[in-house]
Amino acid sequence: ENVSIGMSCHIGANVTILPGVKIGNYCTIGANSVVNKSFPDCSIIGGVPSKLISSVSIEKFNDNEQIKYPPYLHTSKIFI
Repeated sequence: ENVSIGMSCHIGANVTILPGVKIGNYCTIGANSVVNKSFPDCSIIGGVPSKLISSVSIEKFNDNEQIKYPPYLHTSKIFI
């Protein structure tokens, strides 16, 4: 089956995405993860097997989309 990856996704090194998985838009997948199921838009994913760590929101700013991370989540903790 085909793998579907949405727009503006960040996929870390050595990530394995299994057949039939659909990754939504604006998702971030941590390094060395094994993605064996589908995830919705704006998901932060990691682990073996992968799980939902958190999700982000998308805000419009001067007709541009901007990702807004939750205050407790710093991107420096996600190694891409």
